Amino acid sequence: MVGDRSNAGKSGLSITRLIVIVVFFCAISAAFAVRLLYLQIHDRDELSEVITANNFKTAPLHAERGEVYDRNGNMLISNVASYNLEINRTTLANGASDEILSSLIDLLEEHNVIIPDNCPLTEKYPYSLDQEYIFDDDKLRSFEKFITLSETDKSLLTGTDFYGFLTERYDIPEELINTDKGRKITAIRYDMETNDFSVSNPYILLRDIDDEIKTVVSEHGHELHGIEISKSYSRKYDMGATLCHVLGRVGTIYAEEAEEYIEQKGYPYNAIIGKDGVEKVFEDYLRGIDGTIRYEINENNEIVGSEVVKEPKEGYSVRLTIDAELQKVIEESIKRQIDVAVKNSVKENTLYAGEDCKSGAAVVMDVNTGELLASASVPGYDLNEFSEIFNSLRADEDSRPLINRAMQGIYPPGSTFKMLTAAAALDTGVIEPGTYIYDKGEYDKYAPTYTPRCWLYINTKTTHGYVNVSDAIKVSCNYFFYTVADEMGIDTIVKYATDFGLGVKTGIELPELEGILASPEYKESRGYYWSPGDTLQMAIGQSDNAFTPIQLASYMSTVVNGGNRFKATIFKSADHYFTGTPIVENEPVILNKTHLSDETVEIIKTGMKSVVDDDGGTAKAVFAGKSYAGDIGGKTGTAQVSKGSDTVLFVGFAPYENPKIAVAVVIENGYRSARAASVAADIFDYYFETEGANEYRAGID
Repeated sequence: MVGDRSNAGKSGLSITRLIVIVVFFCAISAAFAVRLLYLQIHDRDELSEVITANNFKTAPLHAERGEVYDRNGNMLISNVASYNLEINRTTLANGASDEILSSLIDLLEEHNVIIPDNCPLTEKYPYSLDQEYIFDDDKLRSFEKFITLSETDKSLLTGTDFYGFLTERYDIPEELINTDKGRKITAIRYDMETNDFSVSNPYILLRDIDDEIKTVVSEHGHELHGIEISKSYSRKYDMGATLCHVLGRVGTIYAEEAEEYIEQKGYPYNAIIGKDGVEKVFEDYLRGIDGTIRYEINENNEIVGSEVVKEPKEGYSVRLTIDAELQKVIEESIKRQIDVAVKNSVKENTLYAGEDCKSGAAVVMDVNTGELLASASVPGYDLNEFSEIFNSLRADEDSRPLINRAMQGIYPPGSTFKMLTAAAALDTGVIEPGTYIYDKGEYDKYAPTYTPRCWLYINTKTTHGYVNVSDAIKVSCNYFFYTVADEMGIDTIVKYATDFGLGVKTGIELPELEGILASPEYKESRGYYWSPGDTLQMAIGQSDNAFTPIQLASYMSTVVNGGNRFKATIFKSADHYFTGTPIVENEPVILNKTHLSDETVEIIKTGMKSVVDDDGGTAKAVFAGKSYAGDIGGKTGTAQVSKGSDTVLFVGFAPYENPKIAVAVVIENGYRSARAASVAADIFDYYFETEGANEYRAGID
């Protein structure tokens, strides 16, 4: 009996345990089922994103940047398809960065490919911080950014401490730390970090790779997960060095530009943007907006499918007002005159006779719109080689090829300023067309303290005798303009000079300097007193006067068109990339008006015509024999330079009746004004053979 009760108890206990286990199992199963149902119903979107992230990757579809043309449709900047070697975070196996990079470095070295190195590390072991980074703009920028990213005191990263900090930060394997490969991996990882490498921002290791490297990397793709070939477009500057200062260049976004382009305008981190010139100022038109493609990735990190999610949008093409062929003629002409100055200097048998001539500039402007037909600055450089030759260009402090002299070089105008003084005097009634002044050689009103002399009296002890305003322009009589300026007063001259665009910016889209207009205010700002003698010198283009060639062209345009100062521009239109249909067309803008009577304009033009066409004109010899010599006007100028040959200038216009173009030429240290006039002659040759040929021929038939 007792044994039966014992067995019954055990049986009941086993059943109870079984029930508990079954109930517990059912509860757990129910909990999983409920959780699964919850995820399927309530977290469907979140789960979908996780699945997508694990099975798909997105990549940019690069849009082409807008191209650039001249006014006649000639290509100035085009796009060339190129391929980049990039590291993509999405397909880069976790924890395999160093292994993958090691294999990639071996592969590239086998094919003699040099990997760009932007890390400020010394080349040889023991690797340390290379203090020369402060002289390299790119390395300096990246190092400053790295300090911010790593939240490290710069003073702590000195010598080998810097390399040790990097190898620890990137977990470089111990066996590689003291090797060249370890240094290369460290440098790449450093550059990846400073370029914001992430899932959404691939790192471009090599740009514009050749077909051989493209093929080799593709063939090893199975062992280089995360290393990919991407298609992009590089810029080709079709005219090489011609127009280099106008066109500019492109480059990657610098750290100090990130807020503007990435945060405000939504550019990707590795975008290419305009850095200067046309490429920069018309960035909003030229910029292409990338599309998006989605790739399906299998468990082996291999692409098995793709879908275009967003189509790319090409940038607008930009048409400039520039005539590229005229530009080429001018740049070659300036170079030729520089050579002439240097070669002829040996015949002068004196110091500073042109042997130091190295540079020049010229601007051609449409007098009725402000459009630039040409803007030349010599010397220049080939934009296609800019990156390779930048350091040598920057180091050349003698000829300074990086300066755009047409808009950022300032020069004393010399006698080219005299038409301004004449126009102001005629317009205000200080003189009449028939007013004659006797040139006594020495202007003695302020004698004995100050007695300036006419250039002819200095050279020959003779004078110009009686001259009117047209004669004074023709023979460049200083005495005439001394007399007129003294009667007119400095305030009137300053007002007209400002209204005609001297010492004020022209409004051109590219960076320009304001220049210096001599005045009592300017001189007093420098701690000096303005005297009557300053007024006399200012009237002939001396004193503190210093203007840019584009200002001289604007001033000349304003005089011959009757007083309308137009905003200078190089922008013709922004056009649809494929059809060429204008999207935006530029319209002329008048900045200010100074009414000049037809009689005043005609008198100025007559004087300038006599400079190039009459015996005794200062440019007669240059234009002798030119069929159009009677259909242009001009004025030479010479500006003395301390410790250097004289800088020479020429301003002019064409045609005589109803002028269309104004010209300004400057040859630094050119010594003889004929050299500047000769460049102008080449410009007029081109104009009458092409642009103005039909109109000119119709006028003489």
